[in-house]
Amino acid sequence: MELVSEFLDWLETSRHIAVTTRNQRLAAIKAFAHFVQYKFPENIENCVDIINLRPKKYEKALIPFLTEDDLSLLLSQPDASTRQGLRDLTLLALLYDSGARVQELVDLRLKDVRLTHPPMVILTGKGRKVRQVPLMKDTCKLLDRYIRSFHSDSQSQMIPLFYNAKKAGFISLWSHLYSEEVCGKGISGT
Repeated sequence: MELVSEFLDWLETSRHIAVTTRNQRLAAIKAFAHFVQYKFPENIENCVDIINLRPKKYEKALIPFLTEDDLSLLLSQPDASTRQGLRDLTLLALLYDSGARVQELVDLRLKDVRLTHPPMVILTGKGRKVRQVPLMKDTCKLLDRYIRSFHSDSQSQMIPLFYNAKKAGFISLWSHLYSEEVCGKGISGT
């Protein structure tokens, strides 16, 4: 047990790993100790000592968030009277309203959007997990306007909701560009 504690301390001090990484290493060592005590019962004492080691406590960092003023400033950046601005505003509003990851929006298809009651988007996340996310009225209005503008001639429901000139999945630096522009205007990200 002492050797394991020394190893974990060494990882933290010499290898400069975070406490969370240290605790992950401890979890792996504990899993191995469970295996060893089952396969080699003569080592059960050492294994129990290792299994009883407690993870190191650490202070969890406060997750930064946008205030209402920050969000209003961010959403006021795209010019919704232009096609690009409408697309960018819809992307930002949908990101905020759905809590989706950027990749989930990139993967979103026209078939995944339902604007009839109850309005929702169907997001496919990490590990192919599918979740249905309800939408607010303002986001629905924006999405409806966007779809009428960008998908008026769409025959297929499989086309990406946000796409490039070749109607392939939309990947761009729009979020980076707007974040730089907004950061210059004083969004705190508190």
